Amino acid sequence: MNRGEMKAYLRRKLQDEILDYLWQDEELEDAIQDAQCEASIRNNLVVDRTSPLTTFATVDGQGSYPISRLFYKITRVLVDGRPLRMTTRQDVEREHCITPLNGVPRAWFFDSDWSIHFDRPTSDAHQVQFEGYRYPNAMLADEDECEIPDATGSIHRKMLLWAMKLLKEKEDLEVERQGDAARHEAAFAREFGPAVDVYSKVERARSSRRQVRPNIW
Repeated sequence: MNRGEMKAYLRRKLQDEILDYLWQDEELEDAIQDAQCEASIRNNLVVDRTSPLTTFATVDGQGSYPISRLFYKITRVLVDGRPLRMTTRQDVEREHCITPLNGVPRAWFFDSDWSIHFDRPTSDAHQVQFEGYRYPNAMLADEDECEIPDATGSIHRKMLLWAMKLLKEKEDLEVERQGDAARHEAAFAREFGPAVDVYSKVERARSSRRQVRPNIW
């Protein structure tokens, strides 16, 4: 579905097809954008491996590199085509206490500052490519297609339950009627799972592969 089709679908479902509209186009567009982001983060729906956003060159002596905040989970990092292992900040700090080195990175972690950190600053220029999950691009015009894949034709409609929840929350406040927003939110959760805190998701991603080391002290 494109944005125009999503707006028309929302108006039909919300019985808001006759002027003067209860919800303005801008309100529908904001709710649609929020819905596609919410669906994406709950189910990791948009994976990015080869776009310009996923490549950068290292700088001599630098060990951390900020990436687009569209990404909330990094799954793989390659340096000059060579995959690196995932590690944690704690392991990197522990290793630096023993052997603080520069050179070709061997490991990486993704932190809540939206940066990829290497286990050591690079001593030369290298090409980095990473893979990860991100929020979908915003639809800026009614002709723009939703980036979330929908082979069955039903995912986009289910996604719009979240948009209806947001719009009904506003209506509930204005007309002092409760219930519709909560029902839409519950239906959305049944399709896409429970709410996810993006900061917690980043934290889990960076700690899920924590190394087990023997006590050498």
